[in-house]
Amino acid sequence: MLVEACRRVVAESPLVEVRQEAVERLASRLALAEWREPPWRVPGWNAGDQLEKVVAWALAFGAVNFALLPEPGRPAWRPEAGASLCPVLSLLRALAAAIDRGWSLHEAAFLEGLTLDELHAALRPAPDADPLPMMEARLAALHELGRAYAGNGGPLGLIARGRRSAWALVQVLAAELPRWDDARTWRGLRLRFLGRAQVTVSMLASLVRDELEVERWDDLDRLPGFSEPHVPRLLRAEGVLVLAPELAGRIEAGAPLLPNGEEEVAIRAATLDAVDRLVSRLRPLRPELTPLRLSGWLWGEAVRRDEALPPPHRTRCLDY
Repeated sequence: MLVEACRRVVAESPLVEVRQEAVERLASRLALAEWREPPWRVPGWNAGDQLEKVVAWALAFGAVNFALLPEPGRPAWRPEAGASLCPVLSLLRALAAAIDRGWSLHEAAFLEGLTLDELHAALRPAPDADPLPMMEARLAALHELGRAYAGNGGPLGLIARGRRSAWALVQVLAAELPRWDDARTWRGLRLRFLGRAQVTVSMLASLVRDELEVERWDDLDRLPGFSEPHVPRLLRAEGVLVLAPELAGRIEAGAPLLPNGEEEVAIRAATLDAVDRLVSRLRPLRPELTPLRLSGWLWGEAVRRDEALPPPHRTRCLDY
């Protein structure tokens, strides 16, 4: 299991520590906190009569949901006509606006025929914002999604292969979309984080709960959550996650961490270890809590408290 592997990384790494006393303090506060789910929905969209469009929107977002952090000291990307939202929510709104303008994100042929110029136009930054990096990689991810649709009967056919199980759906997405197969190696130990697939399954469970019969999923608690950089920075601020001084200094200076480097893997592993400990402590008080749901709450809280938190670690990759 991933969490057990993450605990081994934390136990062996001199770079990270998860402090149980801080876990207890934070859990006591979270037990009384107001829980807010990530605001996935777009006003005016009803999954009941636009199911394929909503599913395609969530999957397209999952395909391009990476490398959204701005460079140190630079303004974050946001769409030319968008509201002042964080980059993740800005990306959701930009894709929704593209669908409203006629983009057929549910059609394999449309995705496979999409050009870089068209994608640049859809994600054009506001005059006071930086453009998104890695646009060629985002285009390739959408082409890959189109090929998956062609081989599985569209977005509904793709998710139908795993719709009776959250974990099965995560596995299907990682298998059909190789760019989503988010894995790392630690001293010979393979860790499959699968962060983007988990976020997308969480979105689908929220957006099309009735259509997917999510109440029949008995394995949502098996999903270990995600370690997107806003989550560990909140855990650091709460004293739960402690980094070695040299690593903390590199992050403070804005130095990039290599994907699959020991620093990056240790931070991601410690994040999931900490989330699992918090869920174990909170579940007697909040039986509905899962690691994936807690990860989403921590992410949202970090975005709201952005300026008061330490900076996130920076790793340019396809995984977050």
